[in-house]
Amino acid sequence: MSRIRSSLILLALAVGALIVSWIQVARDAARLPVGSSYSFQDDGAQALYEWSRAVGAQPVRLQQPVIDPNAVPKALLILQPESVAAQREQEAFNAVPQGGGTLILVGDSLALQIYSRQLGVDFQPAQVSASAVTADGQQLGITRRGRLRVADASPLLTAANGDLLALQKPYLNGALIILATPQPLTNAALRDERIARFVYQHILAPVGTATIAFDEAHHSYTPLTADQPATLDRLLYGTAPG
Repeated sequence: MSRIRSSLILLALAVGALIVSWIQVARDAARLPVGSSYSFQDDGAQALYEWSRAVGAQPVRLQQPVIDPNAVPKALLILQPESVAAQREQEAFNAVPQGGGTLILVGDSLALQIYSRQLGVDFQPAQVSASAVTADGQQLGITRRGRLRVADASPLLTAANGDLLALQKPYLNGALIILATPQPLTNAALRDERIARFVYQHILAPVGTATIAFDEAHHSYTPLTADQPATLDRLLYGTAPG
């Protein structure tokens, strides 16, 4: 009898451990990458994706690091990438500025810092600050941990101490924009009217009714389609970590 009781206790403990593990996995499964255009989290970029559509642009998501030569977008947004873009991928992305469009790098991830340096813009760590000033003197509540260094660029955002946080410069036949923080383009930040105005002015307005591409190829996970959100089953059976 005592052996049966012990077996039942061990079984109960095992089941309890499985339940706790499942809850943890399910909770983690709801977290999409920072800057993901699929994510409604505060640090996601679903709001920017939907906003671009609402103002007349044609947003698309790149799930592969390639650009269709017959449908080159007006702008390509690479927001807080988790993996480094290989040389051949960067060459593919260059089709956008080569065609007169704008390549936009936003974030402070290691992958983005490397990409920035490969484009000739030095990305350096800096003391954390919580404010920035636009070129026309508007103060924005933007948090940053880095700064940019380059000679031939127009400043878009600077810190109180003069550190360059965002810039625009000519690149190939088009332009290059780099922001040293992902915050301004996130769902949470776009609730601030002043930040939203800055993003519209420099990111959305130049696109007009043309195509703006969101790079999802360098995020660790995306749903199969825009209409199929992340689920535990898809994470478990459809991703490498799963």
